[in-house]
Amino acid sequence: MLPIIAREDEHEAWARVLRLWREIHPAATEQDVRSRAPDGTTFDGFDHIGYRTPAGLVGSYRQVADRLAGYERAGITTFVLSGHPGIEEIHRAGEHLLHLADPASRTPTGAKA
Repeated sequence: MLPIIAREDEHEAWARVLRLWREIHPAATEQDVRSRAPDGTTFDGFDHIGYRTPAGLVGSYRQVADRLAGYERAGITTFVLSGHPGIEEIHRAGEHLLHLADPASRTPTGAKA
């Protein structure tokens, strides 16, 4: 399972992470949170904010889509994405992220008339 927090822009995504982090660590700063993401998008701290998996992706929809595309180029073809709260994050991913990660997925390729 790959947790994601993706938003319209990178700042909004990291602000969400910081809000969640501060529920557990009230004095945390943005630097505290971002230090857990040395490459800018892979965040090692999801397990501290209520997810089962420690590492996941944080960023703009485009940044997260680019990382997923990179994983695909490396041979990973199936992703199980997770978010919290589930319904809200599933909706966000479906509406804003998935078509960026896989533009062909919106076009039925196996359907025959």
